[in-house]
Amino acid sequence: MAIVKIYLIYADFKGFQGSLMYNADIVRSHDHQDEDQTKHRGQGMLQYAFASGLALELSDVYLQSAEEYSETSSGELEEFTSNLATVIVLYDVSPKLKMRLGYSNFDLEYTSGVDVDFKERTDDRFSTYVLYRVLPKTELF
Repeated sequence: MAIVKIYLIYADFKGFQGSLMYNADIVRSHDHQDEDQTKHRGQGMLQYAFASGLALELSDVYLQSAEEYSETSSGELEEFTSNLATVIVLYDVSPKLKMRLGYSNFDLEYTSGVDVDFKERTDDRFSTYVLYRVLPKTELF
């Protein structure tokens, strides 16, 4: 049996946008209680546009889950948590030109399983874009 709950909150005020979502996937087995699982996913985003043409966006995605038995090398349940945090700064240089700077951090940690240390990782990514507006709804980068 699986139960999925989704909560979505969205706010849009003058220059400010935000959203939150939570999802739980709950699996319970009457015959095999050792295989019961609860998977969680939460994500949120905040964005604020300043009058000067500067915009700031913060987002985060958190996941607490497990590898499927068929995907593990040990045949045992391998539970993990992952988190992806992102910061993006946009600046309108002119009506046709924008600059975008970004930073992302991804963290993956296994909380159970046999010999899973090699799967754990932390990644950092930096990005820079220059966007040029060719048409009102078309930008090149």
